[in-house]
Formats: sequence, C-alpha cells, structure tokens
Amino acid sequence: MRYLAPGEVSRLADAIDPRYRAVVLLGAYGGLRAGELFGLRVPRLDLPGQRLDIVEQVVEVSGKLHFGPPKTKAGRRSVPLPVVVCDALSEHLRQWPSDDLVFTAPDGGPVRLASWRSRFFKRAVDAAGVAPLRVHDLRHTAVSLWIAAGASPREIASRAGHTSVSIVLDRYGRLLPGSETRVNDELDRLAATALATVPTVTTIDTEDADEAQRNEAEPPVALRIVRARSAHAAGRHERAETENRPSPGTSRWAQRDSNPRPQPCEGCALTS
Repeated sequence: MRYLAPGEVSRLADAIDPRYRAVVLLGAYGGLRAGELFGLRVPRLDLPGQRLDIVEQVVEVSGKLHFGPPKTKAGRRSVPLPVVVCDALSEHLRQWPSDDLVFTAPDGGPVRLASWRSRFFKRAVDAAGVAPLRVHDLRHTAVSLWIAAGASPREIASRAGHTSVSIVLDRYGRLLPGSETRVNDELDRLAATALATVPTVTTIDTEDADEAQRNEAEPPVALRIVRARSAHAAGRHERAETENRPSPGTSRWAQRDSNPRPQPCEGCALTS
C-alpha cells in the first residue's frame, strides 16, 4: 500500500497528460476506484454542490468492456468533493466537452485501464518521481488524506463505499493512531480551562500554620479575662441557688413551719 503526500499528488497531476490531470486529483482526493473513475458520466456530477454520484463502473473482462453497477450496495454512494477537484473537473470539461463519459481515451472511446496504465500513468509516475505507485494507490492516498483531515472511520467507509467500518479499521487502522495527539491536545486544553477557573490556593509555611493554630487555640488576654469573670459569676449564682434549694426527698408539707407563731395584732397587745 502506497500513500502520496499532497505535494506528490500535485507533482503527479502536473506530470500526466493534461487530459487526465483531473483523474489523478479525483482519485487522490475523492477515493474512486479505477472502474468508477472511467465509468463516471457527466450527468452524475454536481459541481456546484461539490459532489458526485457513483452508480456505475466499467471493467474489462476477456478484452471486452462491461458497464454495470458497483459490486456492493455500499458502492452506490454520493461522494463529497473538495474545491480543488471541482475546479479540475470544470476545467477538464471546458477543454474536453462531453455529454456522456467524463474521461475518455484519446480516440474518444471508453478508457481501457491496462492500456491507460502503461501509456499514461506509469510514465507520469516516473516523471514525478513517486515510483513505485499503482493506480489503486490513489484510492489509498485519498483515505490517508481523509484521516489526516480528521474524518471518522464511519465517514471514511461512507466516502470509500466500504460495506463496514471494520474494513476501514483493518486496512487503515495503523494510520488512525495519529488522532491520539489531537485527543491529548484537547484533554490538555480542557484541563487548562478547568484550572483557570479554580481559586488560587495560598501555600502557608508549616511554622506559620502552627502559629495560626496556636492563635486560634489561645484567644487574646482581654477576652480570656472576660470569659473567666463570666464563669466565676455564673458559678456563684449556681451555688446560691443550690443552697436555697430544698433537699431532695423533702415533701412539700415538711417545708412549712410545723409550729407557726401568731402574727402580732396591730393596735393591741397580747395579755398573759
């Protein structure tokens, strides 16, 4: 499996015959298979909407070309396109107008992959200095660039027309760990944001902390005097109440005077 960097893609696109420059860019950024590239028809393009529909492919069997639907249901798909590819396709159709196939052989018929590979692609690969490279490696390049751009495995499977995400993980899983750096960077950002909102904690020296504890344990002298006086007065009041309080077990009738004395009569004297 070979992956091209964006600069290598540009060199290859510039090195190939101008008629097929858009083929290189569409393969390297759109991820189309060779049969999908050369089976693509103009009505399936939506350049203002930056996408195209894959509903057909061409394959050569025993020297004969056969057009038909993709092999799987997932292969029938809508592929989003970056501006660089849309511009290349617009320029291609301006120079080589067509109402049918987007890419044709020099004589105007359908492209035969084996002939096109040896006549145009291999020469451009050598001229651009990106050998060794297969036509299918353009598709692998597209997946690697999607991963670098931050596409999820599910989105990659949808763009590439794979039947499941597991195929993406099996084939390109070793390229995905690059996301670990982005995840770690995001975690650091979240942690930094959280730390910025936490109040600053002042560090107190051990001796200062001990002194603060002693100050809390020992109130000022004036306060200690007031507290002592209050405690002394409370104690005297409590003792007085205790002395005047009858002993426990003394009944209420026993608390009365058992030999009451008559009160003197006002205005008169007692006689014997």
